[in-house]
Amino acid sequence: MKNEMKIMKILKHPNIIQVHDVTKTTSMAYIFMDLAKNGSISDELENTKRPIAEPKAKKYFRDIIAGLYYMHTKGVAHRDIKPDNFLISESQRVLITDFGFSCVTIDGTERLMKGTACGTSEYKAIEIKTLREGEVYDAKASDMYSLGVSLMTESAEEYKELIGQFIANNKYKVIKYMASGSFCAIFKVKEMNTNKELVAKLEAEETDNPQLSHEFRIYQLLRYECNHSAIPKTYFFGSFLTYRALVMEQFGPNIATKFQECNQKFGVKTVSLLAIQLMDIFKYIHSKRVIYRDVKPENILLGLPQTPGANLLHVVDFGLSKEYKDRNGVHIPYKENVGLNGTARYMSINTH
Repeated sequence: MKNEMKIMKILKHPNIIQVHDVTKTTSMAYIFMDLAKNGSISDELENTKRPIAEPKAKKYFRDIIAGLYYMHTKGVAHRDIKPDNFLISESQRVLITDFGFSCVTIDGTERLMKGTACGTSEYKAIEIKTLREGEVYDAKASDMYSLGVSLMTESAEEYKELIGQFIANNKYKVIKYMASGSFCAIFKVKEMNTNKELVAKLEAEETDNPQLSHEFRIYQLLRYECNHSAIPKTYFFGSFLTYRALVMEQFGPNIATKFQECNQKFGVKTVSLLAIQLMDIFKYIHSKRVIYRDVKPENILLGLPQTPGANLLHVVDFGLSKEYKDRNGVHIPYKENVGLNGTARYMSINTH
């Protein structure tokens, strides 16, 4: 307890449990700390009997990273990172607790000279499990390893239960998890009547920033009276278990991936052909009164390999897009002090 009190006096951060008072009697010591009414992340996993939904898991993870980063800048390694030690406040803020194994690193450096196998077995880094007495190890790196295992415990298998499930009254079968973006998870699905492979984007119904219904509406607008091949065809939008699902056309790799495959260098001819297609695509998008607001190589896909349209480009992920003119062609009002949209690396300097 003395060690824990010593460490907690050093740490003052919104994502670290705070001590308010200490009282001693002849036989006991009482520490008065923040009350976390919602228990721990481990309690939440136990009570719900399922992994934490991705939007909430991301929020929790950001809180933990903020607290752990602060702790490390103060030269403190926690050494027992696990879901049991992440408490949830009434306002849903994560508080890191239980500093009984914590220690200040040598001279504030990254390493800690202490060959003691601290922590909980399931979350320990490999080097801790094989540590010899007196060996030097990187305690902060060990914290990060344990944090990664904790994140996997919280959310890695969230989508496992969806494989084999059916969307839209048995019309589409979920066959494979593909990836997760900032707002949605992406799955490969099969249309049962035709065996055609499509893609489904899933968004948790409880998400704080729903975007999928907006994206679906934009796709409908862009394909209205003109089925432009660069815009994905949509097949279904609606509820699926605890998600909103958008089933849409499947394409091939994005040009960021192809760029890496070409040793990060495209020839002049390739760049010219890509540019011509992209100018045509965005001319069309703008003609439909839509601005995209997240242009980047990851959102520009080639056609399916070994098909006639393998070299044709397609633009996907219209979650941040916006209609900049109304139906009468009147431009939307100019606004100041609005938040940034898009990916920082590709933003226009005018948006900074």
